[in-house]
Amino acid sequence: MPPAPAEAIVPPGPARRRAWRLAAGEWTRWLDSSIPVPGTGRRVGWDGVIGLIPGVGDVAGFALAMAVVSRGALLGVRGWTLARLVVVALADAAVGAIPFVGVVLDLVFKANERNLAAIDRYAVDPDAVEAQSRRIVVGLGVVVLALVSLLAAGAVALASLVLRLL
Repeated sequence: MPPAPAEAIVPPGPARRRAWRLAAGEWTRWLDSSIPVPGTGRRVGWDGVIGLIPGVGDVAGFALAMAVVSRGALLGVRGWTLARLVVVALADAAVGAIPFVGVVLDLVFKANERNLAAIDRYAVDPDAVEAQSRRIVVGLGVVVLALVSLLAAGAVALASLVLRLL
């Protein structure tokens, strides 16, 4: 049977959207703040615990964070804001791969909580969130480009030094 024409596709109703938002909230709490850290008054989630597993922990944490991002997409988040959700999750995974720094980041940054807050703000004022998201994504892109350029320049300088020594 051929797919239904676009006009026949019915958007999700309020009950379905509420269920998606509740699921995003549950994932967020589970990933970022479900476990109390004794003596600190702080909480960490399973993202932080899974991230302690060398090599695969942060990749698994990123995959789980995509559950929150996918709920944002189902709730209508588009464009720069959706890109921002992915970039925040990627940044959390990338920095989380750095020993010790990743553990501290999971206590402080709470990437999934930030993404959920952006999803909630998008539902209220999508234009403002889109503008803010564009600045964040472009700004992080510039920073990453600068870091890659510095690394490349360092590699060229090191290669030049090694060749002179030979």
